[in-house]
Parts: sequence; structure tokens; C-alpha cells
Amino acid sequence: MNDVSLVSADSVPLEVVWRAFVDGFRGYVVPVELSFDEFEQVIADEKISLAASVVAVRDGVEPCGAAMLAIRTAESWCGGLGVVPSVRRTGLGRRMMLAIIKEARTRGVTRMRLECIDGNHAAWSLYEGIGFRPTRRLEIFRGAATPRPDAWKAASIWPLGDPGLVLNRFAAYHPVPPAWQTDLPVLRRQNPNGCWAGQSATLNAHVATYCFARSAISCGSSTVAPAYRNRLPITWRCSSRHWSSPTRGVT
Repeated sequence: MNDVSLVSADSVPLEVVWRAFVDGFRGYVVPVELSFDEFEQVIADEKISLAASVVAVRDGVEPCGAAMLAIRTAESWCGGLGVVPSVRRTGLGRRMMLAIIKEARTRGVTRMRLECIDGNHAAWSLYEGIGFRPTRRLEIFRGAATPRPDAWKAASIWPLGDPGLVLNRFAAYHPVPPAWQTDLPVLRRQNPNGCWAGQSATLNAHVATYCFARSAISCGSSTVAPAYRNRLPITWRCSSRHWSSPTRGVT
């Protein structure tokens, strides 16, 4: 392999970081495409620290990978680890992960989380090898923001008007904390749209789409009946796992 060095993501133009990130996900289990503007929005929304993130550069000029680190107080999130196909399986992913773990430690972070889609066996092995352990399974859905026409009356599904109906009761809908990119600090930056399910007096479930780069959907429920689940606009699904590790225990 040609000489590959790691540099801080804030030491190169953001366009270089973006290209390293997008190219690093070529051939991924599911397509990952972000425009430069969308990438900028992800950086801002998810509180990704460019100073704590790294870019891999080959022969001093060619970006060939990136590892993004987001930080909230004592907790951090790997917002993406990607390596271009030509230098995969060379240990570069491990180097970048250890680099952002070191950056997290220097900032007083005690735990790092990440998400790994099922089927990405190489990444699974990498994370296990440096001390991460799966903590839970996540189901990922894709669909239109509007329920099927027959659902509105039959399942008492109504348009989401006031975002505060969801955001101000967010914890009640999420006894298990959401993923980093759909947690309350991110969603408060957005203007949700979509629908909520349940009578207006109880608002016992919601599905709210947020118009930002990763096209995330926040789903919350206190007592969702099966009738609601069957009428929500789901057209595609896959699974991923949440992983977690105490940064001080990773070597």
C-alpha cells in the first residue's frame, strides 16, 4: 500500500473531508450518497467535531478514508467510518478508529457509541476487535411521509401540526434512547413533518419525518396498537446494531 497518513479533519478543506467520506462508503451494504450541502448539515446537526475527526490521505494528496466523531459532554458517537475500496482490508479502518478514540479521551469522553448495519461483517469484526460490544438491535424503515389513504380514519392517524406535541414529550415516547442522529438534540434543530397516530387527547404514538440529510424518521410510542403498525407507510426495512465501548477501556 502507498503511504497513507492521518490528518485532522479541520486541517483540510471541508470538500476534502466530504469526498473522503462519500468515497469511503462506495459499495456499502446500502447506498450512501450525500451532497456537499447535506454533508455540511450533518456536521452541524449531529455536532460532529472536525478537530476530533480524521481523514486518511494517500501520498499526501489523495483522500482515501474518513472517521467522523461527534461529541456531547462525556459521550461520543462515531458518525461514520469509511475507507475507499482500493485500500480496504489494510488496517486503515482500525487506525482511524483508534485515532478518534484517542481524540475522544483527550476531551474527557468516557463512552463511544456507533451503529453497524447487519451484513457489514468486516466492520463488525473491526469493532469487536477494539473492544466494542453490541448493545441492542435497531430496525430501519423507509417509506413515504404520508400514510395510506385508508389509514387516516381507520387508525386515527392525523397530520402533525405542532412539533412541540412530539418534542416536548420526547422522553415519554422513547423509554429506550434513540440513535444519536435521531435523538432530541438533533431533532430540535429541524422542523418535523409527517404524521402522528392516536387521538388528539392522548397522542399515544407518533411517526415524524425530518427533512435533513440522513432522512431520519423519529418513531415513538407509549401504547401503540397493532392496527397502527399495519397502517404506517413502511416500504423498506433492514437491521443494524448499536455498539458501545468505554473509551478508556479500548487499546
